[in-house]
Amino acid sequence: MNIQINFEITSTYDISSEFIKRDLYTFHKAADFIKKLPYGRNTNKNDLLTVFNDGCGTCSTKHAVLKQVADKNNFLNIKLVMGIFKMNGNNTPAVAEVLKKHNLSYIPEAHNYLKFNNEIFDYTKT
Repeated sequence: MNIQINFEITSTYDISSEFIKRDLYTFHKAADFIKKLPYGRNTNKNDLLTVFNDGCGTCSTKHAVLKQVADKNNFLNIKLVMGIFKMNGNNTPAVAEVLKKHNLSYIPEAHNYLKFNNEIFDYTKT
């Protein structure tokens, strides 16, 4: 299945306004913008505008911004989901040495993403 999420951003809510200021008038363009932002911890994850101010985001903040813009534009079918996966040296090479040092094959890790019509959409990285 190759579902696309798209709708026009027309709300005047603050997050929608941030996208509109950047000439991003559709969810598709907003999601592309978010996906291209570097991965990085935000200075104030309690304020989602920090993604725009910091110019970066984590899986949590990036997907929360997209969920908010969907909700505020009455596109309510998108779910913000947290999944747990086994982070190991194969799927996350940066942790391989630490795992080896501590004789661990994996550690549990949380990851946030969006779900629409039972399909997963991950806008964390390009």
